Amino acid sequence: MDLRRWVYTRVTESLPTGKGEWRGLLAILRNEPSADKPYIALDDGSGTVSWEEIVTTGTLPSIAIEEADTVVVASASAIDFAGDAFNVTNSPAGEANIAMNFGTGAGQPAEGNHTHTASLIVQEGDATVDSAVGTIDFDGSAFNVTSSPAGEVNVIPAFGTGAGQVAEGNHTHTYTVTVQEGDATVDAAVSTLDFDGTAFNVTSSPAGEANIAMAFGTGAGQPAEGSHTHDTFVPFVRLAFNDTGGSTSSTTTYATVISSTFTLPSGTWTVEVNAWGRIGNDASDTVDLRVTIDGTDGSVYTRTAPSTGAYPGGAASSKASVASGSRTALLGIKSTTTGTSTMTNVHMIVNAYRTA
Repeated sequence: MDLRRWVYTRVTESLPTGKGEWRGLLAILRNEPSADKPYIALDDGSGTVSWEEIVTTGTLPSIAIEEADTVVVASASAIDFAGDAFNVTNSPAGEANIAMNFGTGAGQPAEGNHTHTASLIVQEGDATVDSAVGTIDFDGSAFNVTSSPAGEVNVIPAFGTGAGQVAEGNHTHTYTVTVQEGDATVDAAVSTLDFDGTAFNVTSSPAGEANIAMAFGTGAGQPAEGSHTHDTFVPFVRLAFNDTGGSTSSTTTYATVISSTFTLPSGTWTVEVNAWGRIGNDASDTVDLRVTIDGTDGSVYTRTAPSTGAYPGGAASSKASVASGSRTALLGIKSTTTGTSTMTNVHMIVNAYRTA
C-alpha cells in the first residue's frame, strides 16, 4: 500500500522542528545509501510534538477508523472513499488529493452556494389547487408583503375596514337593530335596549354577556309565573240578614243589630262592609250607626229617626291588610242624645278581595 495515497507525507533530508502544525503528519527521512526511514509527528500530551520512527516490516501500519469518536473499523489497512461523494486523485506522485464530488444527484453533496427552485403544492380545504407552484402572489388588498432583510419575505395582513380587507381581532362594531311590535317598526336604528325594571331583571355575567330574566311577582306591572295559582274565593262575598234587629237607649254603647263571621282564604285582603235597615226613635231623636270590621270601628253615620213608623238608615266601612282566617263584621246603633233607638229588617253585604 502506498502511504502517500491517504495521508500527506514529506520527503526531507532532515526532520523539521516539532510544531503543533506537524501533529499526525508523516515524513520520509533520506538515509542514503541506506533505506529511507518513515517518521510520524506525535504530541507527547504536553503540547510538544516529537518525531517518532515508524518501524516497518515492509507493510504500512493499520489505523483505526472512527465516526464521531465511535470506532467503525479497529484496524484498517485501506480507506475506500465513496465515488459519488468524493473525487480522489494522485498528483504529484505519492500525494492523494481528496475533494468533495459536488453535484445534484442522489448521494452527492451540495455546494454551500447551491440554489433550489421551489415547487409547492397549494391546497384549499385539502383539495389541491396547483401541484407545482413556483410563485405565490398575495392579494394586495388583504396582505402587505415586504423583503427585509434581503432574502426574507415578511407577510402580514393588510388590516382595514374596506371590502376585501382583514379586520383586526380587537376591532369593534356599532350595532343597530330594528325593533318592531306586531310587525310594525318602532325604531329602525336602535343601539340601546332599555328593559322595564318592573318586568325584567338584567345582569351582566360574565363580562360582555347580558342575562335577561323575567321579574316574576304579584305586583302591578310584574309578570306572573306559569306555575302561579289563584284562590277560588276571589272575589269573596258574604250576605247576612237579621229581621228582628235590636234596640238600645244608651247614648255611649253601641248595640249590635247584625253580625257576620266569615273565613278568609290564604293571603292578605281588603274587606268592605255595607249594612242597612229600618230605624226609629221613640223620642223622634237621631240614631248613630257604625260598622266594625275585625275589631276596627268605622265612621259614625247619624240619621233622623221617627217615633212612629221607620226611616231607612245604613252605614259602610272598609279595612285593608286583613289576614286570612276567621273574621267578624257587625253593625251597631245607639241613641245620639235621648230616647230608645230601634233598627229592624237589617241587611249586610261583606265583600273582600285579596291583595297579596
